[in-house]
Amino acid sequence: MLERVIKQGYSGYEVLGAEGMDWESFFQGLARDVATREDWRQSEFLDLLRGYLQRIPDLHFGVFDRGQWLPARQPERVFLTGIKVRKEGAAPLIVVEAPRGHSETVGSELVTIDGETSSDFLFETLPGKSGARDYYLGKWSTESEPDPVGIEVKTPEGKSVQWKQELHSPGVRLKSSSGRPFRLTYIPFPRIEIRTFSALVGLDLDQFRESAERAKDFNSVVVDLRGNQGGSDRYAREWLETLFGAPSTGWNISELVSPVTLQGNVLLHQWLLSHARNGAEKKEIGGRLAYAIEQLDQAEKESLERHWEKFSGESMSDPQTNQPFNGKLVLLVDSITSSSAETFVLMARQFPQTVVLGENTHGMARFGEIKLYRLPNSGFWIQAGSKHFEDPSGRFEEGRGFLPDYWLETSDPISGILERLDTAIPED
Repeated sequence: MLERVIKQGYSGYEVLGAEGMDWESFFQGLARDVATREDWRQSEFLDLLRGYLQRIPDLHFGVFDRGQWLPARQPERVFLTGIKVRKEGAAPLIVVEAPRGHSETVGSELVTIDGETSSDFLFETLPGKSGARDYYLGKWSTESEPDPVGIEVKTPEGKSVQWKQELHSPGVRLKSSSGRPFRLTYIPFPRIEIRTFSALVGLDLDQFRESAERAKDFNSVVVDLRGNQGGSDRYAREWLETLFGAPSTGWNISELVSPVTLQGNVLLHQWLLSHARNGAEKKEIGGRLAYAIEQLDQAEKESLERHWEKFSGESMSDPQTNQPFNGKLVLLVDSITSSSAETFVLMARQFPQTVVLGENTHGMARFGEIKLYRLPNSGFWIQAGSKHFEDPSGRFEEGRGFLPDYWLETSDPISGILERLDTAIPED
């Protein structure tokens, strides 16, 4: 069943195969390992299955175990050292901030990180008043607690200082929220919190979409996308096009359509209906479920064959507004910001007033429009995307997401962010 789902219902089958993914070895190896036992404990079979799924470079692909989502791959995050360096012209990198216990190294020249001089360890943050470029030192990792990195600096007196520096997350990740999917607040500055684009909260998303008109009156507005794991990107496009009065371009999309994807769509909407919170949501999702069932029935009658349908990311609308937004739009993102929330980042960056602050986004957007499938013997549910999304900007990387324009290292990114807006976006 897993092989059928991947070959007939997963958009990554051809795409990843063209990039070197050996699917036949994947299927044959899994079948061979399963055949080594006549009986499997469910937990042991899950471990075996997940070991194979880790070969799939797609954060949307994965398995549900008793309601717990287990992605095939873990994303990479940047972990920081607490060291900030500054670059002025052709001069070397100079330490301007250092963690406790190494404050004496401020003013020293950075020599190596883990024995290397690679720019991969440099993460640009908001520029200083002098216009110099400031960077945090950090490292990419899939581990929750990565190993310390080696730091070597040369003091102004020419002395070499070396030590092992612990790593920590940037600190901007949303730790808790108001519990509301959408909130507009004016303290300490105009800020829109949008925690999901899920169809389960359609009424809240309507309020979010309407907030674009009010946002036009602000000199600057922050859209807080931290903790947003996506949903429908329709709301993101409509909000941005209402705000700026201009079309935006999303992903270029290739959609796989087959009897398997249509069945997966029915199962998805049955799940959504079972989790609807109120009558209005049940009515909306129930209507989409009825349509999904109708599509599946029609496909069976017409013996639908597996095929691809392609869509341009260009907007089909011609937004009109008497008052386009002329202020600064700041997006605050964290490592949970994913899927259609990353679509928001993609489209917002097309407008020159936009700047992205925080850390790298989750990196879960290359394959999407998820469908659900059930493995009959184990009872596990598999999630797989039926669409392949291509980034027209070329800035997105699965597993790493979008990088911010400026990295933040703070436990309270809301506090004091307004004072940074003038340096975050040059007036020209």
